[in-house]
Amino acid sequence: MRTNGLGFLGVIFAVFLAQGFGEEETVCKGQWGNFYNGSCYLVIEVHWSRRQNHQGASKLCSEMGSRLLSIDTTEEIQQLGVHLNNTIQQNVGVGKEFWIDTWLGGKAVKPKQCLIINNWNNRNGDTSIYNRGVKPCDMRRNWICKGDIGHVNNMVEREMLRNNLAVLSKQLMSQNLAIEEQVRSNGDSGLKQTRRTLTGSRPYHSDTHTSNRMAAMHDHANNIRTVGLGEFAAVLNGVEFRTRHNDFRLNMPSRTDPSYGAMEEIPFPPVPPSVLKKTNVQGQVNEMREYFRAWANQDTKLRDYKPYFRPVLCYLEGMWTNSGDNIEEPFFSDRHFIDAATWSELESKVRFTAATGGKSLQENYSYLPVKIQKLFNDTFPVFAQWNYRIACHPISGDLPLNRFRVVDDVSSRMAFKKTFDQHAKTRAARFELNQWDQDKWRPDGIFHPRAGLLDKLMSEIPGRNNYMANLVDDAFGLPAQGLKPGAGPLNAGFYHRWYKGPRNDAMGVSMRARGYSDSSVFMAMTNQSKVSSVDLDDQCKNVKGKRTCQHYSQRWTYAIPLEIIYLTPLSTWNPYDLEYKGNAYSPLGKTVQAGGRNGGTKPDKAYNGINSRAYYLTPQEFFKGGIVGRDPADTAKGSAGVLDKKGKVRAVKASGIRIFFPNIPGVGTLRQRWPIAPVHGEGSAVWKELEAIKDILFNPQKYRHMYPSGGNVVPPDDGDLSLQVAYTTSDPPGAHSHIVTLTQQQAKDVRNGKSVVAFTSEDNSHQHQLTISYQANPPRYFIAKCDNRNTCWDKHAATLTPVSSFDTAL
Repeated sequence: MRTNGLGFLGVIFAVFLAQGFGEEETVCKGQWGNFYNGSCYLVIEVHWSRRQNHQGASKLCSEMGSRLLSIDTTEEIQQLGVHLNNTIQQNVGVGKEFWIDTWLGGKAVKPKQCLIINNWNNRNGDTSIYNRGVKPCDMRRNWICKGDIGHVNNMVEREMLRNNLAVLSKQLMSQNLAIEEQVRSNGDSGLKQTRRTLTGSRPYHSDTHTSNRMAAMHDHANNIRTVGLGEFAAVLNGVEFRTRHNDFRLNMPSRTDPSYGAMEEIPFPPVPPSVLKKTNVQGQVNEMREYFRAWANQDTKLRDYKPYFRPVLCYLEGMWTNSGDNIEEPFFSDRHFIDAATWSELESKVRFTAATGGKSLQENYSYLPVKIQKLFNDTFPVFAQWNYRIACHPISGDLPLNRFRVVDDVSSRMAFKKTFDQHAKTRAARFELNQWDQDKWRPDGIFHPRAGLLDKLMSEIPGRNNYMANLVDDAFGLPAQGLKPGAGPLNAGFYHRWYKGPRNDAMGVSMRARGYSDSSVFMAMTNQSKVSSVDLDDQCKNVKGKRTCQHYSQRWTYAIPLEIIYLTPLSTWNPYDLEYKGNAYSPLGKTVQAGGRNGGTKPDKAYNGINSRAYYLTPQEFFKGGIVGRDPADTAKGSAGVLDKKGKVRAVKASGIRIFFPNIPGVGTLRQRWPIAPVHGEGSAVWKELEAIKDILFNPQKYRHMYPSGGNVVPPDDGDLSLQVAYTTSDPPGAHSHIVTLTQQQAKDVRNGKSVVAFTSEDNSHQHQLTISYQANPPRYFIAKCDNRNTCWDKHAATLTPVSSFDTAL
C-alpha cells in the first residue's frame, strides 16, 4: 500500500497524541492482541522450515522487547485459548503446539525438556481448550511472545513509522529513476547549455552549448597549468547537473597511488635539443618556429616534432558519492572553488539564485543533485551526492591533426555570420574525431566496427581506481569481455562504451553498448568505497523455505571527452633563463609581484622572475600579433616585462595553455585546444532529423535521391550509387533487405568492369560484405561474392536494384 506525505504526517501526529496525553491503553495494536492484565500476545505460526527450537523462540521474542509466554493464571489460559482459536493462520483443529516459558510459575521438570501449550486433550472437540505439555527443547515449534501493552504499542507505532518512511523513500527513488530515464531517452550524455550572455532577434542569437566560444572556453595562458573553462550544464548517464566556473588544471590520475582522488601533474614535453644548441635567443626562436611549422604541416622530414607536441585528452567525469555533510571540492582550481561549507548550504544558494535570477559573482555555485540511492534494512534512506571533476590523460602515441573535423553548429555560424571555414577558425568551433583513425575521412555512413578512435583513446583513461585498476564486470553471471577475438574478460576499471557478452543476446548479437541508447557515455567500474554502490539480488530461489539470491554490488563512474590539448615545448622553453619561483602564494612566489610589480617594461615595474600565475617565458619576437579572438575572461597580458637573473628587463609572452597561439611568422595561427565534447541534444530524435535535413540541404547533389519523387530539385549528376539487396524471407533471420552504397568512384569502377567491395546496411542485426560486379548486356548490378561465399547465407538473390535516381547506366 502506498502512503502519501499527508498520511505519513498523520501517523506522526497520532503517535504524538498517544504519547503526549498518557491515556491508559487497553487495545493491543498491530498483530498483537488479547489484552489481559496489562499484557499483549503475539502468536507466531509459520511454515515448518521457519519454526524455532525453544532457545531460538525465546531469543526472537527478546529481540522485540518482549518475552516467551509465561502463563500466570488459569483465567489467562482460558482467554489465551479463545484468542488462539480466533487468530491462528491455519484451519483450527487439534494439534496446535506453541513453545512457552512457564506454566503457572513452573517449568519442565526433566532435563532438555521445555514447556508447550497444546489443544490435544480437549473436551467435546472444543479446540480453544489448551493444556500444558512438554517436548524436547531442540524440536522446532511455533511460539507465542508476551509483552507489556505500553511497550508493544510503542513498538508497533515505530514500525508503522518505519513502514511509511520506507514507502515514501521507495516512491522518491521511483520518481528519481523516472526522471533519469526520461533524461536518458531525451538525449545522450553531453554538454547542454552555457550561461546566457547574448541575445538577439532570432532564437539562435542566444547561447547554447556554444555561442562565440565553445563551452565558455577562454585563456588563462599566464598560469602555468590552468585551462580556462567557464560554467556549463551537462548530462552524464541521465543525471543533469551544472558546474561552477571550472578553470581546471593539467592534472591526471595518479600512476602510483590507487587512493580515491589521488592526482599528479601531467609532465610537459621537453625542449628539442636542436633548439637548445643554438647559442643566441634569435637562433632558438628560428629553430623553434621550424618545429611548429613541422607540426602544422605534419611533416616529420622537416623536423621530428612528435616527441615535443604531445596530445592530452581532458574529460568530464561524474559519479554518485557517499558524502557527509561537508562539501568535497571536486577538483583543484587555482582560481575557483565551490562557495559553500556544506552540501545543504550549496543547495540553498542554488535554489535562491534560481528563484531570483541572481548569480555568484565569481561563478562558484554548482548544482549537484542528491538522491536516495538505497534503503538500509529496506527502511532507512541512504543518500548519494552527485559530484564531478575534470581531469586529463596524456595520450599514448601521436594524434595527427587530420583526425579532426569541424562540426557544423549552424546556430553559431548564423549568429555571427561566419562561413563554414571561418567558423572553424574561431573559439566557437567544435570538432569530431575520425573514428576510422585514417588520414582520409570515409564517406559518412553507419560505423559498423562500433569501437573507433575515440573508444581507443578513452580506453586508456582509468576510473577512480587510477591506472592500477583491474576489475571485471560479472553482473548476471556474464563477465564482460574485450572486443577483440580471444580478448578474455574486459578490464572494466577503464572507460569504455562497448563490450562483448560471453553469449548472444535476444537479438542474436554479442556486442553490447553501455546504456540503453546513450551514444556518448563512457563508463568505468571502481571499488572505491567513496563511490556509492548499486545493488541487485538476482536469480532468487526458494530453497527449503529460505529465499536465496545471487547478490551483486557494483560502483561505477561516467565520463565524456571534453577536449584534446596539444602540449608543446613552449611550456618549458626558457631562452632568457628566467627564474621560476614556484607557487604564486608561496613566500618566494609572492616576490614576483611584490612592491606593485605588474609586468611593465620599466625595471621597477617588471615582474621579478615568474611564478605559477605570472608564467611568461616565451620571447616576444617568437610571435607576431596579439591574442586571437580575445575574450573578456582572458587574463594573460599581450606581453610582459620580466627581470632576468641579471636584472635586465625581458619582453616575453605568456607560456600557458591557449585556444590559439598568436601568429607565428612563417607558420601562421595554430590551434592548441580542440574541443570534442558531445552535446546532449544530439541523442534526441529531433536533433537527428535536423542533422539529416542539414545534410540534404547542404549537399543537394549528393542526396538528391532523398527529395520527394518528382521533385526535380537539382539537376542530374553522377554521384554516390545506392543499391538495394534483393528481399529475402529466409528464417532465420526473417524477412528483410539491405542497402549498399557505392561512392562515385566505386560506381564508375564497377561500370568499367572492375569488382568493388562494400558493406551493406545493418538490418535484422547483421550486415554483409559484398563483392559487386556489373553486367552490361542486359545491364544489371549483381553480387559476385557475399561474405566471401558464392551466395549469401540468408538467401538473398544476386541482383542489386538501384534506388538512387542518378544512375544512368540502367
